[in-house]
Amino acid sequence: LKARARDSLRLTDLVKLQSVLENYISDNGAPPGVSGLTRLSNVSANASSNTAQADAGGWLRVDLTGRVDKLPVDPLNTEAFVYRYKRVISNYELDVKLENYSDLMKNGKDGDGGNSDSWLEKGTDLTILSD
Repeated sequence: LKARARDSLRLTDLVKLQSVLENYISDNGAPPGVSGLTRLSNVSANASSNTAQADAGGWLRVDLTGRVDKLPVDPLNTEAFVYRYKRVISNYELDVKLENYSDLMKNGKDGDGGNSDSWLEKGTDLTILSD
């Protein structure tokens, strides 16, 4: 039951993060962050910052203050369960890992269309990140 509640929060966070990213792209013409670098929700910008900070100290390492109060982070936020993000030039991919495997994560016709069956993938290019 707790795993399902965490998965529900992950899905809500994914929608929220995708909305923040799409609004950022609309305003700036490109996704936030440095192209080619993978960001994980359990790694902050530096030792004195919190991963959930909306400023450049948070896990995305981009100032998103004014767009979001704090960055969503995975409820467990461990090596196995994190949110991950990567930008490549003008495209991005944002992933979450669910505890209860779901058809949402399959890359077949009922899934998210991405290249991983282990991660639920959203973004403009679902082949940027892989298992």
